[in-house]
Amino acid sequence: MRPFMHGSHQTTDRRSASRSPGYAAAVFLCCLILAVCLPACQLIPQDMNPGLSLPTGEPESPDPDPTDAVPVVIDSPLHVTEVMTANRTTLPSLDGSYPDWIELHNASSQPIDLKGYRLSDRLNNPERWIFPDIRLEAGDYLIVFASGLPQAEAAARQADGEVHASFRLSSSGEPLLLTDPAGQVLFYQEIPALPDDQSFGRRDQDTAASDPGLYLPQPSPGRANGTDGYRSLSEIPVPRYDLLINEYVSRSLGPLDSDGDDSDWVEIFNHGDTAVPLGGFALSDRPENPQRWVFPELIIEPDTMIVIWLSGKIKSIDPDDPSTWHASFALGSEDRELLL
Repeated sequence: MRPFMHGSHQTTDRRSASRSPGYAAAVFLCCLILAVCLPACQLIPQDMNPGLSLPTGEPESPDPDPTDAVPVVIDSPLHVTEVMTANRTTLPSLDGSYPDWIELHNASSQPIDLKGYRLSDRLNNPERWIFPDIRLEAGDYLIVFASGLPQAEAAARQADGEVHASFRLSSSGEPLLLTDPAGQVLFYQEIPALPDDQSFGRRDQDTAASDPGLYLPQPSPGRANGTDGYRSLSEIPVPRYDLLINEYVSRSLGPLDSDGDDSDWVEIFNHGDTAVPLGGFALSDRPENPQRWVFPELIIEPDTMIVIWLSGKIKSIDPDDPSTWHASFALGSEDRELLL
């Protein structure tokens, strides 16, 4: 077959002899289009055309990152026993702030030198924070504040007896990892999303590396957690207390506080037959912030009333001196609610 030559094409089909040169140009254009488009069409099975790779309609799965694989955990007497990722009122640090915290427990009969151990919230970076020179005595607990403080400031806090890690925790949930200086994993747990002041950890009887974490009914930083734990927040029983707001006064013209001021006040009555520890209870005039002022370690005896001054004064509270019992807010003229 002779190649196509514009203006000199010969054919035995007489009908084509009378066609104009524009016909030949159209044929040329069609051939050009086919030459461009045909390579994009899969005319033979893909496995017979190794140079052609077409999408299959399903996204490719990324190769798994081996550093994110679930680590193998070994049994150890050093336990992470409790974690709080939304510390709002439970445990203040020395400067009065409320960083999140991690509790460790030495369950052995020998002290453990923690220097070189590591804590991290990233599986692909187990050395995110390395313990300084700390000795954890047999049976003792240690609180590590996950405050994100830089090393120099953390060292100054350690001199005051407080340990701060260089990362923070997320209340929406994340992994937590404890490794020894040799890189062996002593603790790994996916910490779930936690509401404010709710802790997650191990019961006292849970000592194996495989024991699951549980929601704890009461935070207990620095001490034993007890024997109760729950797999979901909805299982935690809500305690009932025989406490009433018996009376409150705004814009008081009555009794004066110890400074001689006519501060607002609230009277709380325990009408039950058992004493109630008030530590962790709270007062507020704002429903959106129910823990505006948190009680210190006071105890209200059965059939007893106590008065808290709503003065807005910041005072050092002495449990044995009621004149020092001042909340850090005062009632406003527009306040319509008081919460206990």
